[in-house]
Amino acid sequence: MPSRAPLGYKHEDKKLVIDYSTKDIVKRIFNLYYEGNSYQTISNILNEEKSFRKNKLARFFYYCHT
Repeated sequence: MPSRAPLGYKHEDKKLVIDYSTKDIVKRIFNLYYEGNSYQTISNILNEEKSFRKNKLARFFYYCHT
């Protein structure tokens, strides 16, 4: 188990569980990607809006690829 939970998840009792407080951001990322935006474009959009920390976004895209 990763030491830091990816975006959309949190640690609870030594398990990864869904973090419902971030569900809107995760849905938005998937919708932006579905619309044809690249990872870089999505990253730029969210960084401009300062939706969350950059390292969380990087981990999210890392886990999408693995």
